[in-house]
Formats: sequence, C-alpha cells, structure tokens
Amino acid sequence: MPSKADEFVFSSYSSDFNRGAFGFSYQIRFSDNKTLDLTEKLRLPLSGLSQQKIPLPLLNSLLQSLHLMLGINYWKTYSPAKIVIKSVALTQKQAQFWNTVYRKGLGEFFYRNNLDFRQLVQFPFSQSSASQPISFPRQDRALVGIGGGKDSIVVAELLKKENYPLTAFIVETQKKHQLSRDVVYAMQIGSIQVQRVLDPHLFEINKQPGAYNGHIPISAIIAHIGLLAAVLYDYRFVIVGNEKSSNLGNLPWKGETINHQWSKSMEFERLFQAYTAQYITPDVTYFSLLRPWYDLKITQKFSQDEKYFSTFSSCNQNFKITKPSPIKPGSLWCGKCAKCAFMFVALAAFIPKKQVEDIFQANLLTDKKLRPIYQELLGVRGNKPFDCIGTPEETIVAFSEIAKKGEYAGSAIMDMVVREILSKAEDIEKRKMGIMGRYEDELIPEKFRALLI
Repeated sequence: MPSKADEFVFSSYSSDFNRGAFGFSYQIRFSDNKTLDLTEKLRLPLSGLSQQKIPLPLLNSLLQSLHLMLGINYWKTYSPAKIVIKSVALTQKQAQFWNTVYRKGLGEFFYRNNLDFRQLVQFPFSQSSASQPISFPRQDRALVGIGGGKDSIVVAELLKKENYPLTAFIVETQKKHQLSRDVVYAMQIGSIQVQRVLDPHLFEINKQPGAYNGHIPISAIIAHIGLLAAVLYDYRFVIVGNEKSSNLGNLPWKGETINHQWSKSMEFERLFQAYTAQYITPDVTYFSLLRPWYDLKITQKFSQDEKYFSTFSSCNQNFKITKPSPIKPGSLWCGKCAKCAFMFVALAAFIPKKQVEDIFQANLLTDKKLRPIYQELLGVRGNKPFDCIGTPEETIVAFSEIAKKGEYAGSAIMDMVVREILSKAEDIEKRKMGIMGRYEDELIPEKFRALLI
C-alpha cells in the first residue's frame, strides 16, 4: 500500500429505507495514482422508520452532514491536505465549521502523531453556494444518548422523574454493546439501536507503515447520527450528558488547547446547535442536560440511585473493537486507566467503601501502580490524562471528602494524597462549593432547566 496520499474524496452517500441502510463512501488518492475506496454503513431499526413526508432537501442535508462527519475516521489515516467533496457544495461558513470540527476534534490525534494541523484541514467551499434550513416540526419527546455510564443514567432519571417522553439512543460500532443495553433495560424505557459498521480496510490501513491512527471525536459522530435519528423517528430533542468538566483541555500545543473531550465541550455543543439551526433544521435541538454541572456533582446525583451500581461502567475498555479488552470476566472496570481511577475516588466521596469496592471488585487506592495516574488527575504531574475525567480541582475535592470519612486511611494512594496535597491545600470548603455548584445553562432549552434545581 502506498503511504503518501494526495487527496481525500467524499465520494457519495446512499439510503435504502426498505432495509434501514445508509452508506457513506470515500476515496483516498495516492501520489502513484492508486486509489483506495472505503464505505461506512449504518443500519437503523425498521420499526418506526419512514421516509414518507420527510422533505428531500432535509434528508439530503442530514446525510451530507453525516457524510462529512463519518469521514473523519478515514481522512485521518493519511491526513492528505487536499479535500474534495462530491456530495455537496459548502458555503464558506459551513467549511469553517468543518475545519473547526476536524482540527479541534482531532487535536489529540495531531498531538500524538506530531502533525502540524494549522494549515492541514481546509474544507473547500463555493462563493455561490447557499444553504437554508428546512422546517419540519417533530414530536415533543427526546432521544437520550446512552453509553452505559453514569452521565446518561442521570439524564434519563431526571427526565423520567418529570414523566417527559424519552427513548434511549445507542450507537453500536462493529458489535453489540451489551453494557449499554443492560443499562437501558434497568431504565425500563424503549430504545433505538443504530448499528455502525466501519469499512474493513480501515483495520488493515492502521497496520500500514506511513498511516496514522488515534483518537477521534466520537461524541460529535454520535451527535450527527442522533440528529438523523431524531428526524427519521420523529423526536424534537437529542439529549446527552456532557458535563462542564469537559471544557478543560489537556495541554497547549502549537497555539491550540488540545482537549480529548472537545466534542463533549460547550464549544462543540454551541457550534453544532448553530450549524443545525442554520443549515439543517430548526426543529431538532441537540444539547447536554448536564452542562451546568461538574463531573463530581453528577456523580453525587448518580450515587443516590443504587439500582445501577452493578450495571453501569464508565471504563472505555468495554468498547474495544480490535484489541482484547483487559477487563477481567465478570467485571465492568479494568482498574488500570485514568477513567477507573477518577471514578473510584468520585464514587468514594459519596458512597460507603464496601459499595465502591463491590463496584470495582478492588480497592484502587491500594494500587501503587496507579500513583502516577492519580498525580496526573490531581494536576501535580504531567498533563491532565487523555480520558473523559473530571478536573484536578474535582479530584482534590473528592479526596478531601474521602479523607473526612477516614475509610481509606492507610491506603497507599490515600496517604500520599493527604501528605502531599491535602495537608497543603487551602480553602477546600470554598473550592468544594465551586465544584458542586451550577453554571451556564443557556444552551439548554428553557423548559428543561428547572430539572437541575
């Protein structure tokens, strides 16, 4: 396989409503004139799916946008500077949106591969192009994105408490996500499961010399798929559980803040809301109900509902596609990653030690191998870990709450934190009030804001 790519082409998209099948095709063109064709497929449940009455311009706008979003997984393999779009002609402002999504959404990818992204992503546009949103009123009900973690559970329970009509929305890549399905079963609500099938060539490309691999903005992909599903299945809102903590990046690099969680951030949410309203439809709104809360506040809320303790997991190792999961059979947590380390202390701040250890089947604060990770989580070593975690301030507050209870005294990690961090920390109670407070909610439709009181 040649390793130098000159062009990346967004070739075409297709839809077959009779089978609930959608295809999105791409082509990579190499300097030796060879090409590689790739196609990603989505399969949606047939029940409730109908193209009747859906305006064709709206359907095309949805599929065109999704075509560009899904392409990020394939463009990054060789990251060619020239981008060709055959499926749509973008306006200049639309091209600016996609430049931002690719540059910031792939920030960690660029950093880890040492790629200078500043002039790399240039979506083409036409000065003569024009794009107008299509009004298509949808029922006053919500699709709630479910990944199996605490955040989406809190969102669903807040909506259920108000008897607001909701349906779980799950995107399953390459395989069934039993974790997500088990959580939905515990919620006792209906679900729409979208099957996402990556092109098989992608896994071969990732092994080739000269090809790049790395993190993609999966939350942005789910947002676009959710928007399509909301229109096709008649929902007014797509609601997720992205927290305030996701706004904090990991490190500065080449004049940009690299943020593993950028597609969960307020910046992406604001951009996507505006793009949807201006170019697709004003009648479906994507938003995070938990935007005003930090991760630790969400954990406190989650800890009040024990029925999910044995079912949920925030460990991303559950969703490994190509590599065997390091999670031991019978467990939902690897106990080795930054996500597990943070969630352990976040939960330990609010629920008894035995319950936390039952969830993780271990006491992570006795594992000396996690010391470097906890130092990163606390902000005293390296940079914030590349994972969906709380801020260093939240980690400090969580440890201070654990210390008050005394349950983990004598544990290696706990003793290290008390000695090196908490003994020198000032204004802990004031900092706790800040972390456990409520913040900006302007991106949340007004009728939902009272749910967070």
